[in-house]
Amino acid sequence: MERSQEIEKLAAAMAKAQAKVKHAVKDSTNPHFKSRYADLAAIYDAFRDALADNCISIIQAPFNAGQDGYIGLETMLLHESGQFLTHSLYMPVPKFDPPGVGSATTYARKYAAAAMVGAKSDTPPTPRVFSAPAAPAAPSAVFSPAPAASILL
Repeated sequence: MERSQEIEKLAAAMAKAQAKVKHAVKDSTNPHFKSRYADLAAIYDAFRDALADNCISIIQAPFNAGQDGYIGLETMLLHESGQFLTHSLYMPVPKFDPPGVGSATTYARKYAAAAMVGAKSDTPPTPRVFSAPAAPAAPSAVFSPAPAASILL
């Protein structure tokens, strides 16, 4: 986590905001798992007013994680004083196509935002998103070095 040199104004504002953060409403249904969950909008609804009332904004930006099969997300809390906190989260992307990247980015935004502001999210993990990318296949042939005597001949 990175932060501005001073954070006393942001810390005081966050303490006030967190007292007003609501529980995220489980307003969506996952038919595959037959469960209800709080979507990204519900997570933001739980804290948006509390942050705004205390002059705090949140910015989230995806970035290239620099490792195959992962995306990065930077979440920043900014106070009107210019003080800030920022944290990066890395999320596995099981299938690197637009829907896969979009899904992983949305999950990262939900969990990072909730964690940064202290919102409660009861969203169950989805195995498709939270399983790590498959490991590269093992070589089909086993390498056996030649005996030292045959190398010298």
